[in-house]
Amino acid sequence: MSNGVKATMVIVGLFALCGIAVVGPVLGDAGDSAVRTVLGVDHETQVANRKTRTNSAYKVNGELRKANECCVSCNLDWDYIGDRCVMSTQRDNDCYMKCAQ
Repeated sequence: MSNGVKATMVIVGLFALCGIAVVGPVLGDAGDSAVRTVLGVDHETQVANRKTRTNSAYKVNGELRKANECCVSCNLDWDYIGDRCVMSTQRDNDCYMKCAQ
């Protein structure tokens, strides 16, 4: 093998070695994002599933379940991490308060 071929192989190997350190984590994050997208599972969904299974306040007659249903009936989002209804306007607040009575 000539010296030019050896030098080229060393340079290609050096780029490959350095490239693994850069490309590896990127591919790992991309794979994780793809799996989460395909399965439809994110952090908030995991928290919601866990709380609805284990927290007694989310059971059939629980207070958070009633609040959640009221929030959904007003077309608002329920924040399972903070256990609250996300309201952005006074109209949202009025609808939620009327439903909660």
